[in-house]
Amino acid sequence: MLIKISSPVFKCADDENIFFSRLAALPGYSHVIQKGPELQLYLKDELDSKASKTLQEICDTWGATYKQ
Repeated sequence: MLIKISSPVFKCADDENIFFSRLAALPGYSHVIQKGPELQLYLKDELDSKASKTLQEICDTWGATYKQ
């Protein structure tokens, strides 16, 4: 499954590391790549409601949005 995330805003390198660590903790995480101004998050499975809420929290924290 591909999820596109608008460019998040990081305050420092640690902030960026936390963001990517939280993405990697999502169920079914495969990998993330930067594609132009967005991130492409690849998951092995569909997002369930809990994972969707977690992804929304992650995006809200870093001023990003996502679409499936």
